Amino acid sequence: MQSGKCAKCDKVMLHVIVEHIIIKTTNYNGPEFHGASFLCPNCKAVISVSYDPLTLKEDIASLVVQKLGR
Repeated sequence: MQSGKCAKCDKVMLHVIVEHIIIKTTNYNGPEFHGASFLCPNCKAVISVSYDPLTLKEDIASLVVQKLGR
């Protein structure tokens, strides 16, 4: 059995809730990327935030194609 606990509510987390988010730069003028936030299933506290690796790959490919003018 796993014993990972939430840092906020101290309950054992056997899974997390994943929500889609948009990641922006601090000045909000740069490119936006798809991301995911990982939440405690008990108290909904944010455990971690990350780029979505699948859409990040697509976003990077789109930016490269756009920069190449195709």
